[in-house]
Amino acid sequence: MKIECLIRRPHGSHVTLGAMTYHFKPDADDPRHIASVAETAHINALLRISEGYRPVDAEDARAEPPARKLNGSTIHNQSYDMAGGDQIALSDLVDMAFEESGLDEDAWNALADQERYEWIDQVLKELTGDDEAEEQAETPASDTDEDSEEQDGGEDPGDASESEDGSDESGDAGSAEAADTPDDMIAAYKKLFGRAPNKRMTAAQIKRAVKEA
Repeated sequence: MKIECLIRRPHGSHVTLGAMTYHFKPDADDPRHIASVAETAHINALLRISEGYRPVDAEDARAEPPARKLNGSTIHNQSYDMAGGDQIALSDLVDMAFEESGLDEDAWNALADQERYEWIDQVLKELTGDDEAEEQAETPASDTDEDSEEQDGGEDPGDASESEDGSDESGDAGSAEAADTPDDMIAAYKKLFGRAPNKRMTAAQIKRAVKEA
């Protein structure tokens, strides 16, 4: 499919998606900056940036995706820089990850957070070409505060496991809730879910997932 880049740079625009680099440039017969893009995921990624790209021919226009409500991510940034300098919004990234997964809407929304994050990370890595893209994620302030309290041992004395009537409440939560160090929480998570937690998950989120399992 031929796509036009609406940003006209002096020597054209080089955009890298995954292993492919597309050169949007004019030719002798057409002053528009155009490149041929074959991969569906790359076509969708570019056309989602409506202010930067558009199909050359009207009949090539990508159909509007059906209205849907997809679970996204609370640990990813709201936008990311793609290879080549353009940006992609988190909502578009989630849509692309959903399409790549091959799941229907209900199955996608039923995924555990880590599985959904892994699909998003996979598409993000392809679009940014950065193996360490996950390190750019913003950690919500509430989780950061909770995390530091847990690691510094700053629990409120009033939250001790023994209740006011002298009964021990810790037994109901099981051994998983007792995991109060990063290593313990990761070990408990692996035992419950059969896999390591996603790299983007904070200590607070790992502990919460273990407690709610």
